[in-house]
Amino acid sequence: KKSKKLLVIYVAAASILLVIASTFFIGQLYQSTIRISTFQTTKKIVLSDGTVVDLNRNSQIEYPRKFKGNYRQVKLMKGEAFFTVSSDPLRPFLVYTPAASIKVLGTRFNVIVDREGNVEVLVQSGRVSFHASETNESLILTPNQKAIYAAGSKAMVKSDTVDWNQLAWCTSRFIFKEADLAYVYGVLSRTYGKTIVPDTQILRNKLTATYEKLELDDILQIIDKTFILKTTRLNDTLYLVRQTQP
Repeated sequence: KKSKKLLVIYVAAASILLVIASTFFIGQLYQSTIRISTFQTTKKIVLSDGTVVDLNRNSQIEYPRKFKGNYRQVKLMKGEAFFTVSSDPLRPFLVYTPAASIKVLGTRFNVIVDREGNVEVLVQSGRVSFHASETNESLILTPNQKAIYAAGSKAMVKSDTVDWNQLAWCTSRFIFKEADLAYVYGVLSRTYGKTIVPDTQILRNKLTATYEKLELDDILQIIDKTFILKTTRLNDTLYLVRQTQP
């Protein structure tokens, strides 16, 4: 009898543990919110409505497993993300950041939240409402426009001048027209997340070129041949110097 009672107790305990484990597993599987962080690589995310988010390095985003209600809401806590939003006139798409929010129906735009808390929005297509949380100021942005909210001064500045090389981390496309090498190396450094240290003597050289779907080493090799330079690598830093003419 004693052994039967122990067996019943063991079975009951095992059943309870199984229920707890199952509940935890189901809770994890169907959790309402997903948070994704990137470090040294970019990541492409497809949301439940078909919206595509390209997340840059060192970024963090939070979004629901499935959108519910009258709005589609995500949070970009830090870093950079390019959004290709699926059109849904009945449910606006909202991107919240620590200092501002962006509201759209269906469009393509880029959002940057930097370390100082500044927020930058660049619009490729569609119409975007950019709203500063603290000052309650809003701007409407259309294609080929951008705006920056400065967290320190709490000012919003709109511009019709857009540097599309900013999106090269997502598009893998660079277009340089009579660009100083100082600018070129700055763009490449930001895009590929590498430290590039060029010789100061070459910084004012002008480059006109288009590069698409190329790795950083391939681009640097082409530039080296164009300007007779030499690239050397020390750990994660790239050094560029002018080669001595024979």
